[in-house]
Amino acid sequence: IQTKLNSVTTSVNGAPIRVTHVASPVSIENSEPTYSLAIRGLAGGHSGGEIHKEKGNAEAAAVRLYTKDGTMVFSGSAESVRGRGNATWWAEKKSYSVKLFQEADLLGMGKGQNWILLANAYDASHIRNKVAYDMAEEGMLFAPDTAWVDLYLNGEYAGVYLLSERNEIHPERVQIPLEQGFLVSLELPSRLKSQNYPFVSTEKGLAL
Repeated sequence: IQTKLNSVTTSVNGAPIRVTHVASPVSIENSEPTYSLAIRGLAGGHSGGEIHKEKGNAEAAAVRLYTKDGTMVFSGSAESVRGRGNATWWAEKKSYSVKLFQEADLLGMGKGQNWILLANAYDASHIRNKVAYDMAEEGMLFAPDTAWVDLYLNGEYAGVYLLSERNEIHPERVQIPLEQGFLVSLELPSRLKSQNYPFVSTEKGLAL
């Protein structure tokens, strides 16, 4: 598609969308009435193919976040965007870890530098993780805040994702004084061995 406009609003299946262009091609960057996250500058063409070749591959990128009415509420840079997950890594729809250059409060979830984009690739309803996190907020000391977003990689629609805080020791997340406690995760030993991560084995053969 060729255009001389900087931006134009149109619709797909009755839903309004805003499109922008770089040089001549038109690319979609956000959709309404859903929160939208646009990540640009990834190597490998429209879908950011380089970060999909290996889970450890990371790329710096520009990041923009839009509210449900299309208002841009964040524009910044990511130090790295990389694939994440174990079994889910092999799904066609990947999950991602995003590390911003500077901390930012995204959609009122509190300031943080590290964010997660969950693909929910094996959940056609896209609600299981969201419901679990929302229920956990009622009875746990910490559960990640989350919000559904439409994700665009280099202008190509990647699908509905769950934007989430990352579980980490941080004043806005898990508040544990470093001298008084630990934040641990339970994992399969084989997964940590394959990534050369040190771990401690439990009596049941799991890894901490």
